[in-house]
Order: sequence, then C-alpha cells, then structure tokens
Amino acid sequence: MNSRIRGAGALATVIVVFGVFAPKTHAAKLEPAVIAYLDSQKILRQSVAAESIRKQIDAYRTAYGADIAASEKKLRENREELKRQRPLLSAEVFAGKLRKFEDSVARVQRVVQERTRMLDRSFNTSMRVVDGAIRKIVSELTNEWGFNIVVERRQILFARRDLDITKAVLEKLNVALPDVKVPPPTEAPAKK
Repeated sequence: MNSRIRGAGALATVIVVFGVFAPKTHAAKLEPAVIAYLDSQKILRQSVAAESIRKQIDAYRTAYGADIAASEKKLRENREELKRQRPLLSAEVFAGKLRKFEDSVARVQRVVQERTRMLDRSFNTSMRVVDGAIRKIVSELTNEWGFNIVVERRQILFARRDLDITKAVLEKLNVALPDVKVPPPTEAPAKK
C-alpha cells in the first residue's frame, strides 16, 4: 500500500516538474481567440427558408390528416356495429370479428406512424439544406470579419451583444436561401 502511495507521489512530482519546466512552444504559436456567437434557434424560427419548410410540411400533414380522419371514422363505425352485433353473435363469431377489428385498428396505427416518420424524414432532409447554408455563411463571415470561434448562444452565460452574428447570418440566409423544396414524404428506402 505504501509503495503505491510513494509511486503515485513520485508520478505527481514528475508531472509537476515537467509541467512547470516544459517548453511552451505550442501555446506561443496559437493566435488569440476571436469569438462570435449566434442563436441558431432564432435563425430557424425567423428564416424565410425554415418558414417555407414548415408550411410545406403542414400541407402534407393536412392531406394525411384527411386520410387518417376517414380511416378513423370507418373504425368508429365498425366498432359501433360490432357493439350492436355482440348480443346477436356466438362467442366464437364475435371473437373473430373483434380480432378482425383490432387488426384494422393496428393497421391504421401503423399507417399513422409510418406517415409521421415520412414527414419527419422530409422535414429533416430539408432542414439539413438550411443548416448547410448557415454553416457556409458562418464560414464566409469568419473570413470576412476575422473571428476564429463561433459558439451557440445557448452555451454562453454572458457575452457582449457586438459579438452576436445572428442578425447578419439571418439576413444573408434569407437572401441566399429564400425557399427550400421539401421532398415528398416517401417510405424509407429499402436497406441493402
């Protein structure tokens, strides 16, 4: 036990000695940090492209909603008919019809889940286009304005407002990418 403590103490001494006397060549070569920050959530809320994407997704969702509402209406009608028939049917016949009804409910639930996944895929694909444009604009501003670190606003406790590039990025994004065509929601490609 004592040998372990002595070994750890010796190691700590070596680390301190080399840490204190080690050459500082890497630190001397680094440029000072020039930091900017942006509020990407604000950009995604206020950009023309993101609003275009939301409207197109809502249109798809509305169209899907009409289909699903019709399926749900038919299921409610079938459930009511099944309730009405229950006293008139034998236990086996009723159980068979109930199983068939439950299969129909499960089928509609699967359709709803798949359409939700398809909408999510289309939304995410479109938002990646916006994200790519934001990254390109930030890179251009980095070269133009000379900062070398960009931090997300949510990660900052305090910063001066003149370090905020959100407005500039948003303005350039609205010019560069006024619209994004949302790909039609489709089933996931088959895995190979």
